[in-house]
Amino acid sequence: FSDTDALVLRVSSFKSQNVVSAQKAVESLGLGPAQLLVLVLGSGIWFVDGLLLTLVGNSVVSVATDLHIGAFARSALVMVCAAGASVGCTVGGYVGDKVGR
Repeated sequence: FSDTDALVLRVSSFKSQNVVSAQKAVESLGLGPAQLLVLVLGSGIWFVDGLLLTLVGNSVVSVATDLHIGAFARSALVMVCAAGASVGCTVGGYVGDKVGR
């Protein structure tokens, strides 16, 4: 038997045993308050991230005026903030997975 043949045999044996798949179980439960809570809390991070970048963009104008810096330095400042957020999220995610919160 090849790997494909073995997989087909396993799937056909599950069908004959009336085993419910995880997808069918979730679909039968439907949408409820727990899923809506995850949606709200999960999408909230995107809102906060957009708010952060907007605040950085607006703050750069004030900083540029006070420090008398040009357009290139302003754009570099915004780029460094965005790059720092990207690196921080990547490293934070890895450390959170390995060590925990």
